[in-house]
Amino acid sequence: MGLQDLLKDPNAYRIGTTGQNAASKGIDYPEGQGPLLGKRAHFNISDPNADPELFNSWTSNDPGISHSSNLIDAYIRGGIAVNADRRKIDFERISAFLDTPAGTQFRQTQTALQLLNPRPQRIYNYGINTLAAVAASGVSNVRRGGILPSVGGYDLLPLTGFFANTYEGEKEKKGRGDTNDPYKLGDPGIPSSNSFLDKVIGFNPFKEPKGYDVRIPGRVDLVNELPVFMREEGIAKYLETEAKDFVPFRFEVKNQDGGANDIIVFRAFLDTLSDDFNATHNAYKYNGRGEEFYTYNKFNRKIQIGFKIAAQTRHEMKPLYQKINYLAAQTAPNYSSGGRIRTPYMFLTVGDWFQKIPGLLSQVSLTWQKDYPWEIALDRITSDDGKISGKDKDMMILPHVLDVSLSFQPIHSFTPSNNIASPFIGINGNGVVDSWMANPTDVETELEKQTKKKNEELNKNPIEDATITTEVNGKSEPQSLNISSNPVATGTNKSVVPASGAGGQGFSMTDFGNNLTRPSQTGAPYE
Repeated sequence: MGLQDLLKDPNAYRIGTTGQNAASKGIDYPEGQGPLLGKRAHFNISDPNADPELFNSWTSNDPGISHSSNLIDAYIRGGIAVNADRRKIDFERISAFLDTPAGTQFRQTQTALQLLNPRPQRIYNYGINTLAAVAASGVSNVRRGGILPSVGGYDLLPLTGFFANTYEGEKEKKGRGDTNDPYKLGDPGIPSSNSFLDKVIGFNPFKEPKGYDVRIPGRVDLVNELPVFMREEGIAKYLETEAKDFVPFRFEVKNQDGGANDIIVFRAFLDTLSDDFNATHNAYKYNGRGEEFYTYNKFNRKIQIGFKIAAQTRHEMKPLYQKINYLAAQTAPNYSSGGRIRTPYMFLTVGDWFQKIPGLLSQVSLTWQKDYPWEIALDRITSDDGKISGKDKDMMILPHVLDVSLSFQPIHSFTPSNNIASPFIGINGNGVVDSWMANPTDVETELEKQTKKKNEELNKNPIEDATITTEVNGKSEPQSLNISSNPVATGTNKSVVPASGAGGQGFSMTDFGNNLTRPSQTGAPYE
């Protein structure tokens, strides 16, 4: 049963007026606690047979429009008129709430909370944007913060001429698809158009449709799109900016004929990385000893890297496969102009762990997984005369994603040794940042400082002279002693040397804690 039918049913409520016998229709809201915009159902409690008066608006003198509709909610729920009236009623109700003491407290709380926002805008304009969001509900999104509302991504404040943007000069944090993103990640999901209609209502019927083969700025990962380039003055500076990544990952192929090196840069989609150090020893077995003895034979280090190449747009396919093909080619030999076979060398960089480590590739493996999609070049048409046409005429049928694993054999630019300053891991800074390498001299100096301080504490009250009585040849004779600290010692012992006395017999004692012994006797404690 609907609400209207329930209210019109005489059996649903008793008819009464006031007092204890007042029926349900006679019960009213306490003073000041009724609906914000007034009651929408009014009863004539003096007439038992009267139907309630129902208003579609919040005032009894405005009948409004009926929200009951048989229209199918295909585009706008309830139809254009009903949808607009519902938003009008919501706007009036929220406006009335904001004018109440509870609404005032709500606005003050939201103002304080907006100030804690880690991102701009940190201004809550006391409910203006909230009311604008209610009025535009179902049509467009309105940002909560800002001096003026921001509708559909467009800021209204610049129209006033006071500020360059709603955020009072503060720039928003940029996402993947932003052209100012320093890492040039690209975002295939960003819209192809930034028109006002696209942002406000989600589509623009007047824009010219674009084909899937059109390059849209902001969608392409510029590191993936970067070709193999040579390290030359001018070119390197520009391309190094485009090749910026969270973790630098590149191979620099050595030009053995003296020209510029070739740079291969990949986005660091790293899966695995291992750095193995191995020592080999010669074992010797001597007669009469159960264990073996060892002499050093050789040292070896092997680096294993697993990563992915992943093209997120069609424009990254060609340069990605050019780079991975060139990388795999480094397992093949190099030949001089005279035909002499040579080993191809390169420099490996992975963050600061490997900073241009020289070496060679011993193995490269490419693996496809069954959940990796393929480029199928559906619109690539080859005519009878061999001409290729269509939107995919420049595309090849290749996987969008591949797993790559490789083994790198480093050839160190320093002599590998067990020295604390051997930079096996690139913490020496390589001239780019301050070195993290430990300095043995500094460590030793610190220990010396601690030892010197301890010696000073032990010897802060030295005893210069002392006289004791000893028994020499059955006679008691005084002996004058000079007690001095040993400047060479660490401060834990002291030399006791007697001065030349009447007895003429010298002896020495060493102080180990409280235990004094005569070296010339049996070692019993001196008492």
